[in-house]
Amino acid sequence: MGLWSRLAVLIATLVAIPICVELLISYIKADRYSLPRAAAVLAAVTVVLALLMSVRALSRQLHLALELALLSLGLTTTLVGVLAIVLEATRAARALDLTVVCLGLLISALAGLALYVDRHGADLLFAIKARSHSLSTDRSHTENHTVALSRYPSFDVSDEEVVALCRAQVHPDDVHFIGYYVNGSCRFHVDVLDNPQLNRYFRGTNREQRRSAYERAGRQLHWIISRLSIYVKQLDGGILIRTVLDVEEGALYYYWIEKNVQLVGVAIDQPKVLDADEKLRRLANSIGRLPRGATPREDVFQQVVSGGS
Repeated sequence: MGLWSRLAVLIATLVAIPICVELLISYIKADRYSLPRAAAVLAAVTVVLALLMSVRALSRQLHLALELALLSLGLTTTLVGVLAIVLEATRAARALDLTVVCLGLLISALAGLALYVDRHGADLLFAIKARSHSLSTDRSHTENHTVALSRYPSFDVSDEEVVALCRAQVHPDDVHFIGYYVNGSCRFHVDVLDNPQLNRYFRGTNREQRRSAYERAGRQLHWIISRLSIYVKQLDGGILIRTVLDVEEGALYYYWIEKNVQLVGVAIDQPKVLDADEKLRRLANSIGRLPRGATPREDVFQQVVSGGS
């Protein structure tokens, strides 16, 4: 069937549907045939068809298609309510039509807000859990560098073994920040941002602001990766267990340890991105084998602390 033939069938269907619907209504109500009612049905069918065509045309941007459909529905409902108020004379009918107008305005407002949030990425800011202030920040000094450890209210005694493993892997030369997250909340993070070797990376911000940004990025990555995993599962590949975001200055690393347990790392020196990735990969594998809540296996613990492969 050619394009013009399909268009003719579509137009004929649009005309036939309101005629048949109005005939059915007239028969059931034993009333006269109403052209205004048939026109209203035709308008409703046209709107629905336009929405379906929009959804299909924007199938690659399903969020946008659904939001536009919702906005169209809200505006159409508002218009119908306004017309009904103008045409109806009884007080009860006007009250009902006013309710329809308010409902349409509410739908339109929510759809407009959804469009704004989706286009500007504001949903990411609201989807993540609120940050908890760290209970304490301790600094330990080794022969060559300083390590800062920040614990959060969700920190558990059983996390101490993971702290030891993470503390051993941060270094001014490669891995500069490691955060440990459970159920979307940070348990602790360790970093070497205080070391003077990294001064050149803090021209426009201070250390505390950078720590806060990295901790927040970990919670945002958890939200983003969980949604990407929904898609990846459809490819029969399982969920994402390792994601590297190689940015202009360094990289962000996300490692899935187990359900609701993630490790996030940061390297801010671009030439060391691959070295940091390898260290964090070994660390994630070792943490994944740890019997959290009990004594860690000595062989794994000593292997990672010593930096062995």
